[in-house]
This record gives sequence, structure tokens and C-alpha cells, in this order.
Amino acid sequence: MTFAERLAEILPLPQALAVRAAALAAGCAIVAAAVGLIWLSGRAHGVAAERPKVVAAQAVARTAVAQGSVEAAATSAVDTAAARTVHVVIQSEEAARAVQTAHGADAPLDPAVLGNWRAGLERLRQPDAASAPDGSSGAEPARALPAPRP
Repeated sequence: MTFAERLAEILPLPQALAVRAAALAAGCAIVAAAVGLIWLSGRAHGVAAERPKVVAAQAVARTAVAQGSVEAAATSAVDTAAARTVHVVIQSEEAARAVQTAHGADAPLDPAVLGNWRAGLERLRQPDAASAPDGSSGAEPARALPAPRP
């Protein structure tokens, strides 16, 4: 039994009208299917076109998270270094003050002791050239020592 015959049983219409109705229904079904396919293919094309944007956005997000963790670590390291620097400066100032206020701090140093200290400092500022394979010491160049106090 064909669709037209079944439609003729359901709807008591003349045979020609039933065939026309069946053809119209089949045509509408074909058009609806075509429109649906076009819509789905356009949607799929749209999704495919958006895929690179999504991947790029995810990469940017991962980079931002990584950058944030690096910045947090760097901030922590800088804070730690600053705190240590302040601590060292405070300790050195306290040590200098203790030396300056010690008993006999205003007395001049024995010239032999002062000469030994200066020679030791000079050796520290100009290390042996054989200390590095290329002959460089890596230390900054020696500066002139202050003149002895009278």
C-alpha cells in the first residue's frame, strides 16, 4: 500500500487530490530536511570556525596562570631579598656602632697592624691571576686605599 492509498483511506478525498496532498507532504519533508541540513552544516561550520579561537583563548588563559605564578614567586623572592638586605644593614650598623663605642676606639691603630690589614685587603681585591682558568678573577678592580690617619 502506497502513502497516497493510505492517505486516501484516512481522508476520504478524491484520488487526484490525495496524490497532490502526498506530493505536497513529501515536498515539505524534503524542504524541511534540506533546511535542517543547511542549518546544521552552518552550525558545524561555525563551531569549526570558532575552534581556533577557543584553543587560542585556552592558551592565553594557561599563559596568564603561568605568568601569575611566576610573578608571585618573583615577588616572594624580591620580598625575601629585601628583608635579608634590611637585616644585614641593621646588623652591620649595630656592629659599626659597637666598634665605635668600644673602649679605646678613639686610640690610633698600631701602624704595623694597620699595614697588615691594608695588605690583606689589597690581596682580597687583587686575587692571584691563576685562580681562574682564563686568568680573570671575577672580582671588581682594586680601589685606592684611604690614606692612613695621622
